[in-house]
Amino acid sequence: MKNQIKQMMDVSRTQTAISVVEEDLKLSQVKLRASMSTECNLKDQIKKLEDDRSSLEAAKAGLEAECSTLRQKVEVLNELYQQKEMALQKKLSKEEFERQEKEQRLSVADEKVVLAAEELKTYKQRIEEMEDELQKTERSFKNQ
Repeated sequence: MKNQIKQMMDVSRTQTAISVVEEDLKLSQVKLRASMSTECNLKDQIKKLEDDRSSLEAAKAGLEAECSTLRQKVEVLNELYQQKEMALQKKLSKEEFERQEKEQRLSVADEKVVLAAEELKTYKQRIEEMEDELQKTERSFKNQ
């Protein structure tokens, strides 16, 4: 009987140990499933991040190419701008020179006009003086 009680106690202890081990097993299985799920999620996130990185690298390469093209365009436009500015400066200088020449010619012409006006005035005075003298001479002849 003692042996049976002892065996029952051993069985009971073994069952308790088995149930504890089963509980640990279940807990370990739950942890394993959670870790596998987390691992799967992390792998999916890693894949997604790698895809994002690849697409961002492709976009970066495209933007760098576009930036390079735009820089070249800016350089070309700057050169064109400088050429046009130089051409306009030359044209402006030429026009300024022509304007100054015209002003000088006009100034000379104005002087000539003033001189001509003075000569005309002088000639008119002489004509008047001569007409006066002619009239005096005519009167004098009439009187004689």
